[in-house]
Amino acid sequence: MTVLNLHLVSDSTGETVGTVAHACMVQFPDVDAEEFVWPMVRTKGQIAEVIAEVRENPGFVLYTLVNPEISRILEDGCRELQIPCMGILDPIVAALGGYIGTKARARPGLQHVLDAQYFGRIDAIQFALAHDDGQSLKDLGGADVLILGVSRTSK
Repeated sequence: MTVLNLHLVSDSTGETVGTVAHACMVQFPDVDAEEFVWPMVRTKGQIAEVIAEVRENPGFVLYTLVNPEISRILEDGCRELQIPCMGILDPIVAALGGYIGTKARARPGLQHVLDAQYFGRIDAIQFALAHDDGQSLKDLGGADVLILGVSRTSK
């Protein structure tokens, strides 16, 4: 079995680059990928750490970095090491921007924004858990909806 060092670099959680890498690697059943995951990479210093690790453990580099300066530093470092390096979002974002006729915002982590809507959902879940099975009735008037039924009926 072939072993491949696979460096997954992201300026966010790393979920996207990991999902794409896994979808690709299943096409190579005789290859065992040793993953080096680098989430929240947003500075030149962090890129230097990634490049140092790639130097120690050479292998393919996939990234989802939206900051062009940070991407360029990673690509330049990999080119110097003669290591393949590919941004998986770049061709799609460029094609979408060309089709829509606008430029991308190039801000990391936008799909994981913690906004008022998100916190509202969290508050609703916490309210439901606090009042489940009649545990608390004191502020029940704050509910938008009341669901009544026998316990353990998956209301």
